[in-house]
Amino acid sequence: MNNTYLRAEASRIDIAARQAVSVQVSVGTRIQCMRGNVWVTQQSDVRDYCFAAGLTFCVDKPGQAVLTSLNGASIVLIRTPDSCPIGDMVPGTIRIESLEQLTGAARQARSDCLAGVISRLIRGPLAVLRRLRQTGCPPGKTARNT
Repeated sequence: MNNTYLRAEASRIDIAARQAVSVQVSVGTRIQCMRGNVWVTQQSDVRDYCFAAGLTFCVDKPGQAVLTSLNGASIVLIRTPDSCPIGDMVPGTIRIESLEQLTGAARQARSDCLAGVISRLIRGPLAVLRRLRQTGCPPGKTARNT
């Protein structure tokens, strides 16, 4: 873990790609994903939560929460229960804050997935071409044909 924020009132936390940040939370604390994708694990809770930009999670267990950035850097906004309207969110739930951000995050995730598939499809033929080039065989011929 990179940092432990002892008292997060209403603060922005930047989480580097594949890094984790530990935050002290109380019931009702809001964790809002502003950019990227975040994985949240709460102390004394067997459940984990993964959510994208545009979503807010309302904490239902007091103690430490570990926020991990998935697939690149993420930005999270933490709001204490004192800074939020009473009763606007039920602890343990996730709310859509911005449909535009959520749609953008979904598009980015789809694009990243497609790029990964294309990359894997291209790697095979490129490896064969590299091997042929290293052995000195011209394209169209194999080591058995020469």
